[in-house]
Amino acid sequence: TRPVGLLLGLAAALLLAVSARSVSSTPADGTALGDLHTAVTTDDALLVRAASPQALAAALSERGVSPQLALAPDLSAMGFSMVGARILGPAATGGPPGVAVVYERDGQRFVCQIQLVRPTRGRPDATDTAAGVLLRAYRTQDGAAVAWHQGGRWCVFGGPLPASELLAMVKARMTTG
Repeated sequence: TRPVGLLLGLAAALLLAVSARSVSSTPADGTALGDLHTAVTTDDALLVRAASPQALAAALSERGVSPQLALAPDLSAMGFSMVGARILGPAATGGPPGVAVVYERDGQRFVCQIQLVRPTRGRPDATDTAAGVLLRAYRTQDGAAVAWHQGGRWCVFGGPLPASELLAMVKARMTTG
């Protein structure tokens, strides 16, 4: 019975390790979001530019982006200036179709990514709700990203801030308009 008990103990320990790994936030979750942020914010040559959020949405639509994804939130009331947007998808980035709108504030760049596919399945570092919508915050290599599902699409807002600050920023935007 001793070898059977030892074998069962090892199997239980392995199962525990696998299950703990499957529900915990892994570096890959935040890393993938952070990698996209870095790729989008550092290559201005790939950005579609326009004078206003409405003009940018129109320019994205002209380039074949679906109306559900051709959005450019106006964040000027929060002190952000819009830089441009990058069209995402299999041909552009290898990932799901979407748009990544780049903003700048105080010399730092932020990205609002809009897509139809959930960006990560990892366990968030923090959660909150705003206007009845669940917000999930993830740490990235250079800051954080907050993801939520609304209007049939996933939105991810990321930048060089701690997860708690970015989460509070997104929540304030969603509750005050």
